[in-house]
Amino acid sequence: SMNNVTATATGGTNNYGVFNEQSSLTMNNVTATATGGTNDNYGVYNISSSLTMNNVTATATGGGTDNRGVYNESSSSPTMTNVTATATGGTDNRGVYNESSSSPTMTNVTATATGGTNNHGVYNKSSSSPTMNNVTATATGGTATGGTFSHGVINDSSSPSMNNVTATATGGEFNYGVHNNFSSSPSIRNSSITGTTNSIYHLSSSAQVADTALGGVVAGSGFTCVGVYTTAFVVLDASCAAVGP
Repeated sequence: SMNNVTATATGGTNNYGVFNEQSSLTMNNVTATATGGTNDNYGVYNISSSLTMNNVTATATGGGTDNRGVYNESSSSPTMTNVTATATGGTDNRGVYNESSSSPTMTNVTATATGGTNNHGVYNKSSSSPTMNNVTATATGGTATGGTFSHGVINDSSSPSMNNVTATATGGEFNYGVHNNFSSSPSIRNSSITGTTNSIYHLSSSAQVADTALGGVVAGSGFTCVGVYTTAFVVLDASCAAVGP
């Protein structure tokens, strides 16, 4: 196990605060920081690992092309509890990035991405479908032109279970609280989803949304909505279209 550890990597090309490969490590009260790498910075990088992360602060910042607070890759599905993951200052920033069949259990997680060209609070890609409970996912910043994006949560070919999730996207040219791509079908419950461009944006995807507040226009089709309303308390129908005054 790794207990009460502060790990920092700085300078160089690729920086890793903590790197786990084929690991079942338990991380308790760990602060992992990667900063200033000319290419990539990773606070915690997990590859083919299903470890336990309790009370972990993971930060990736500055300089690089890609910054990831927590990167779960190649069937890495850790249990993440009380985790703060922050990525800032790179070209592409991702607070928590789940890729290639990585489906962690995320409880009481704060994921923030800010200050780059593209910012993603939580990015689920390639059959990565985490269980997200009490998660705050925030993306902000980016340029106002040039096709740049901010996503609170983005799902590419992934179908997470999202309960009590606050997903917010501002800044950039396109800002989606939740963006679903490539046959994603998330379940969203008891949540608050806000985006400057769209609260939820669908492309060849579907979603089940219940008891959730949406701040921003809904785009796309394939919704099933129950008890959904806007932040102005306008009731939405079964397809997330407005029916109230």
